[in-house]
Amino acid sequence: MILPYLLRLLCLCLASFFVLNVAAGLLVCISSKSAIRFAESRTPKRAARLLVGLRLLPFALAVLFVLGLLGAATWLNALARTAQSLFASLRHNRLCRFAGQEARLPGESSPVVLVENEAPLLAMSGLFRPRLLISRSVLQNLSAAELGAALAHEHAHRTSRDNLKRLLIQLAPDILPFLHPLRTLERTWSQFAEWAADDQATEGDSGRAVALAAALVQVARMGRGPRLPFFSQPLF
Repeated sequence: MILPYLLRLLCLCLASFFVLNVAAGLLVCISSKSAIRFAESRTPKRAARLLVGLRLLPFALAVLFVLGLLGAATWLNALARTAQSLFASLRHNRLCRFAGQEARLPGESSPVVLVENEAPLLAMSGLFRPRLLISRSVLQNLSAAELGAALAHEHAHRTSRDNLKRLLIQLAPDILPFLHPLRTLERTWSQFAEWAADDQATEGDSGRAVALAAALVQVARMGRGPRLPFFSQPLF
């Protein structure tokens, strides 16, 4: 799928270059006699600069147009990808609020969305006002210490605005349309963001670190969780 798209894009760029180069070249050709007469009234140095610039003008305009076309293609691809992720995130959060209920947890300043779901779910979801989503199965299976460490991990993602950073990554266009040479860098950033959230949640306390590790193991043993949208930070 990618290769035919790139071939079509290449053909479009070459065709655009040809058409614009011909059109601009014809305009330069028509105005060349007037340009030469004007150049004759200048000094030789200025006349030479004027004429070489006029000669290269069609090529320069065509190249700039093709570069703009490529830039627009990569940017539109990034915008489409971001819009798709945003709609998926909004739909998922709306379904969670519809299927669940708001609840207050000890030590939590804002209500969480408690989802009646057997699949393990604990994630900070949303962009500008992220909400904590938690399934009743996770709430029932984690001890108080494990739950506290897990919630601290999710709050670390919120204070670091990791979901907004994901939005910026989505908006940043790829080097070429449908090619992702920076995907490894993005995955590595995500891994370090998780480790940073771990550090912030444990604050160097070995007891908290053990509780967080136990929470991760406990959630992993509960089975595979639901597939979450891009703008969500799950515990596991």
